[in-house]
Amino acid sequence: VFTDADMLFKPGWLASLDRKLSDDVALVFGRTAIQPSNNGLSQFFQAFQLDFLFATAYTFFHAGIPGSCMGNNMAISRQKYLECGGFEKIGYSLTEDRALYAHFKKNNFKIDITEPFTADAITHPCNNVVQFFNQMKRWVIGGLSDRSVLLPIALLFAIQNITLCIVLTGVLPKQLTIIVVGNFLLTWLFTIVGFNGIKAHCNAIYFPLFFAILLIEVLLFSISFIVNPSVSWKGRTLTK
Repeated sequence: VFTDADMLFKPGWLASLDRKLSDDVALVFGRTAIQPSNNGLSQFFQAFQLDFLFATAYTFFHAGIPGSCMGNNMAISRQKYLECGGFEKIGYSLTEDRALYAHFKKNNFKIDITEPFTADAITHPCNNVVQFFNQMKRWVIGGLSDRSVLLPIALLFAIQNITLCIVLTGVLPKQLTIIVVGNFLLTWLFTIVGFNGIKAHCNAIYFPLFFAILLIEVLLFSISFIVNPSVSWKGRTLTK
């Protein structure tokens, strides 16, 4: 079982993982949510973003797309782990959860999720902007490697963000503007359906606000990667 020392758990959390970890299942993951300690914009964004990521992971899982999970709320089969070579085969990763998920999928081992996919594990928001940026850089470097199926999806999402910003300038043709705005509305609908599916703590009605902050985050991250592409994690400084 993988988790963090500062997590809060609801009764039955371990049982929800254990119920799904049968002989033919290599990895089970549950849903983690952030419990904001105040009503500040930073904590709202962190909580909404985590719900959005889990809604995406939940949807990808049911669509058969090998996505990812979160390392503070999962369990793996020791037998299956050793069968596929263990650490010697998987190697070190900034996002060990993603590495395990991808390796088990590559070896055609079964992966499952807790049902219902409600938040039985609660984590805390990052204390400051530096801590948040370092965490997000680690997720991006580890999760969007050149071998990850998430990379082309992230690129498509980035194109959507760029075109939406261009739409706001009014320079695009009317037909293309309609397509871009329609795509944004479909993303909002996806968020509403996904949040309903995972019983999200955040309200999907605030997606436009989240999206606006996300655009700023992407811009700052782009600058950050250019200035300093490395990330510090568990005493190591890595770039991939």
